[in-house]
Amino acid sequence: MFAMAFCCASVGAVEPPDGWRMVLSWSPLYCSANLTSKEPQCSEEYYFVNHGLVPFRRSGPAEKDDSCAEWDMSDADSDRWLWVIPNKIRVRSLWRKHGSCSGLDTTQYLAAVDRGSRRIQIPERYKKVTERLDTTASAVRQAFVEANPGLTADSVDLICKGTRLSEVNICFDAAFGFRSCDAIKECGESLRLMPIRASRIGVEPYR
Repeated sequence: MFAMAFCCASVGAVEPPDGWRMVLSWSPLYCSANLTSKEPQCSEEYYFVNHGLVPFRRSGPAEKDDSCAEWDMSDADSDRWLWVIPNKIRVRSLWRKHGSCSGLDTTQYLAAVDRGSRRIQIPERYKKVTERLDTTASAVRQAFVEANPGLTADSVDLICKGTRLSEVNICFDAAFGFRSCDAIKECGESLRLMPIRASRIGVEPYR
């Protein structure tokens, strides 16, 4: 299915990653910092949004360097990603910085992003937040653990901007089993989830 829909860029002789870190962006906060964005993520009703997979290697995070493919993504290809990641700017940045260093071509990398996304259920309490939600890091981790059998708290890493939740990261091994995160630890215990802008409520998400 994916092979028919996406062209394939050469990525050279790059070793496959040992695991992945899936980034779930809290869209209301992202969009509050990008008020002029016309991307579906910020013009429609989104809460947690898949912002892609960061490859992990035991030697450290696998980001773009001189060993990675020099390849930009066409508008046509980035448009095809929008049903997985509803933000074309993020799609292009994600491929340049992380996907091109994953050892996968574009088709394989998208398949991995989709596979990771399907492994995770968003807790019900975070599927619609229309007022500021004050909570704790422990409560957010526990909510994801309860919604996802087999997931443990040490596989959930939280990224904050001050006291505001910015991302939930889920860590996978190479086969998409859960693994412990190498914690970035940017959140204190008390945190808040910013609400969606009222003008976005009821705007059907991109499909």
